[in-house]
Amino acid sequence: CTAYSVHENGHISTAVCSASSKVRTVQPDTGKIQLAYGTETLQDKIDECVDKMLKKLRKDTQQIVAVGFTTFVMNLIAVDAEGHVIGDQCTLSYACNTPEVAQECKDLRQQLGTDRLHHLYQQTGAPIHSAYALPQLRTLYRTCPANDLDRIYKWQSLASLCLGRWTGQISLPISYSEASWTGLFNFRHCAYEYEATELLPRGCLGTLPRLA
Repeated sequence: CTAYSVHENGHISTAVCSASSKVRTVQPDTGKIQLAYGTETLQDKIDECVDKMLKKLRKDTQQIVAVGFTTFVMNLIAVDAEGHVIGDQCTLSYACNTPEVAQECKDLRQQLGTDRLHHLYQQTGAPIHSAYALPQLRTLYRTCPANDLDRIYKWQSLASLCLGRWTGQISLPISYSEASWTGLFNFRHCAYEYEATELLPRGCLGTLPRLA
């Protein structure tokens, strides 16, 4: 968490102060996002950093004029109808390299063929790769227990999950930038790409986060 001073002319100066908390967020190979740390959650850890930052800013009597948020991409976390995270098993990230997802990528390439693969790449800018959401979602909806899948109301990015918690909203949109890293986004039209989403399981389509 880092704060910068912003001048009246809009220019940003060097960092005023920063705060951090060292936690391992992504599990190696599986790409699952670690949501719990003993009695604390990942959101608790983020809140701690924000609290530290606000205390430092108040000491310096700095006026907060804007807030920015950035996270590693790609990441998606499933929440239920009340906005609660379902668990590590219903999370995705760029770090996934499991044999099941690697095989899903291979199967997708064979299913689509060279021409469709090329066209999909031109639309989304993302190849069929284990780091992206398309093969991960297909694998998850095939292998995850049905009772967990039935609870999924929306997929959220870590950024939208935290912003929703701070503003009291169940689910918030993800940014176009975050969406572009899923491999499901048409960057020319700023919308989900139909040729990508039609490859998703039927129950998954309605759970994709809104875009903004």
